[in-house]
Amino acid sequence: MQQVLKAEPNNPRAYFYLGRGLADLDHGAEAITALEKYLSLQPDGDLREQAYYTISRLYRKQQKPEEAQKALGEFQRLKQERETAEKQQIDAFRKQ
Repeated sequence: MQQVLKAEPNNPRAYFYLGRGLADLDHGAEAITALEKYLSLQPDGDLREQAYYTISRLYRKQQKPEEAQKALGEFQRLKQERETAEKQQIDAFRKQ
């Protein structure tokens, strides 16, 4: 990912996957920074739910409950929006 970011410094997906990889390696602060960069570059991105969930998990590990709760709340809001949109699509399909 580092090489991709050197070639494409504003590639949001590269920041997302860098953040996930850093999270898996227990590099919490760096992972949060990368995931937040993803969110700033692509605020309507399809990986937002996963980014916020991972950020919440990382803040919890860092003993930062307020930040963890804020990220978790955003994850839950996005999840609810997605589920509502999916239900509406299914209902519209059934009416055809």
